[in-house]
Amino acid sequence: MLVIAGALFLVGLAVLIFASPRQADAFLRLFASSARAHYTEQVLRLLAGVGLILYAPHTAWASAFGILGWALIISSMLLLILPWRLHQSFGERVIPAVIRYKIIYATGSLLLGTLVLIGMAIPFFT
Repeated sequence: MLVIAGALFLVGLAVLIFASPRQADAFLRLFASSARAHYTEQVLRLLAGVGLILYAPHTAWASAFGILGWALIISSMLLLILPWRLHQSFGERVIPAVIRYKIIYATGSLLLGTLVLIGMAIPFFT
């Protein structure tokens, strides 16, 4: 369920960016905007990473799911160890570029979310 929720979040983010760019800009600015947002984001990323690792053997692309899961876990743990203001500072520098190139970001988000959903669905149809 966690993996599906994560994939649907990525697809939903892409839809939001394409359908309502201004609302998407406001949403993207929320990332690491406060300690609460930072820790919530990291916990959700950790849960998604654990979900990917646990579910990986049941997917069409077990290795890719495992690698993606570990990447999420390791990066989230690093961000939890570092002071959240460092993440906030990084976000303040990066988010304007993400917003400027949000169509590329949305395309990647849509592609990744869709691939995760397909990778989960293939074993059920074979």
